[in-house]
Amino acid sequence: MSKIIKELFNTLKIRKISVLVITISLFQSTISVLVNFLQLFLSEKHFSPFQISIVLTVALAFSAFTSLSIGKVSGVFGAQKAIKTSLVLVLGAFLILKTNIYIILFSAVILLQCGFEFVDTSLNVVIQDLSNDKIRTSLISSVNTLTACLMFFETALITALFSLFKVEYIFIFTGILATSLTLILYFIFL
Repeated sequence: MSKIIKELFNTLKIRKISVLVITISLFQSTISVLVNFLQLFLSEKHFSPFQISIVLTVALAFSAFTSLSIGKVSGVFGAQKAIKTSLVLVLGAFLILKTNIYIILFSAVILLQCGFEFVDTSLNVVIQDLSNDKIRTSLISSVNTLTACLMFFETALITALFSLFKVEYIFIFTGILATSLTLILYFIFL
């Protein structure tokens, strides 16, 4: 166990891997928190509970399909290009959430969910490929632990901000900020 922990810390000292761990954790935590607040956001956009359930169900179905096609998409376009493109699409989804047109909001939520699934899964594949068999599980656990800690603080912060500002503004601003930072960190990683 001590050898595994030592190996993990030595691996995290490698700048490229530590940047990737931070990138994955930031993206997973922030977008996961925002997805948890998606019902509140859509409610503020005057979607009924029934409409919200339809939107979220369809978005999750598309997300599942996206998850199944990650290997094919990465094979055709290359993993790096596919991740960068997906991050740009997620950024675009957050930008168009400002509208009040239902079909555009519906499309943006699907795009957001699919882009999140693609980037999240693809970055986790990258970190698995970069780690050796001895520390792979510990490294993935490190990512998950950091993600959980960030989610705790982000949920508290975003909830507090929702009480001070309009949900729409905080939701969109946080999504744009997190996705932009992820894109920057991913370029640093590359």
